Formats: sequence, C-alpha cells, structure tokens
Amino acid sequence: MLLALPLASPLAAQDLASICKSVGELRIGQWVEFQADAPIVKTLNGRIAIVGEKTVDGSRHFWLELNIVNPVGNTIMQLLIPSYPYPAEDISGMIMQLAPDLVMEYPKEMASSMSGQQRDNLSTPTFQACNESETVGVETITVPAGTFETVRVKTRLGGGETDIWISAAVPFGVVKFADTNGDGLKLMAYGMDAKSSVTGTPMKFGQPPNQQN
Repeated sequence: MLLALPLASPLAAQDLASICKSVGELRIGQWVEFQADAPIVKTLNGRIAIVGEKTVDGSRHFWLELNIVNPVGNTIMQLLIPSYPYPAEDISGMIMQLAPDLVMEYPKEMASSMSGQQRDNLSTPTFQACNESETVGVETITVPAGTFETVRVKTRLGGGETDIWISAAVPFGVVKFADTNGDGLKLMAYGMDAKSSVTGTPMKFGQPPNQQN
C-alpha cells in the first residue's frame, strides 16, 4: 500500500535531513529485524542491533551486531563503530562467532581491511539515502513491522537503481529498499532491548590460547 505525493517537495527534503540526523543518534539496545531477498535463496533473515559501547582513544564507540539466520546456523558479527552510517576505515574492531565455542576478536587493521574488501557495508543503504539520492516524496508504506510515514528516495545501490524508504520512527532508518526487480529488504520488527548474541569469551586473533588476556 503506497500513498505517494506525485512530486518531491521542499518538505520532503527537510524531512530527509531530519531523519538522517535522528538515525545517526545511536542508542544501546536498538535493533531491527529484516527479511532480505537474495538471488540464491528466496529470503535471508537477520537482525542489526547496537549491543554495547567502548571508549577508543577517548571517543565513544558502539558495538554494531549483525546476526544472520541461515540453514547451517547463525552468522554473528560485531563491528566497533564511532557513528552511523560509517565507512570501513572507521571500524576500530571486530568480533565474529565462527562456531558455538569459537569467538574471535580482530584488531582494527584487520577489521577495516576485511570490511573494506567490499564497497557496501551494513550502513550503505542509509548512507546512500542520506547523501547520494534523489528525493521522490513523502509516502506512507506498510511492511510486516507496521505502517510508517517515510521519505522515498532513488539512488544506486549494488550497481543498480534502488528505491529506499526511510523513517526516523525506526532504528537505523531504513523501512524498505527494492531494486527494479523488486529484490531488496523489508522491516519485520524493531525495538530497544537488544543484547549481544555472542556466547563465550573472544580469543584475540593471532595469539595462542594460553596468552589470551
């Protein structure tokens, strides 16, 4: 269900600026669950959340967790970021749960390099919507998480034209995005009570177990 204004308006542009400012104000516990269409599998479900914080060089950073459900088990990755959206070079650390009893912590250099191997990251849709997009207008859109008043923008994501619907009413801002084939992501649920999904104590990459702190 879409109720769209036919043309973009100054109000829509103002709303987008306000949304982008609000989205950047991270809060511990915020989370969204999404359903993503993928070329190989019909859907891919996951959660993005802020699950903690850490001071790095005197500056407040946040642990951003991606928890993806797949047929062989959950993939859990946490990135230590100073802000949202974020470029790969700003990532100050990374934790990955590779198996139920194997959790690895990577240093800043490796975290930035591993995350920078691909152009896109978890915050790319938000960055594109806020910085590299054409505003279409204000729309009311219904997804499984509810009905939201959004600003719809057009941008290029993953090499193709993409529509993104963004709102300050949900953490991280993105309610839905879809390419010209209809593939993309839609919001399933959201809240403010997220906890870390990582179990066990992380081992530091490159150090033998008997030298771990």
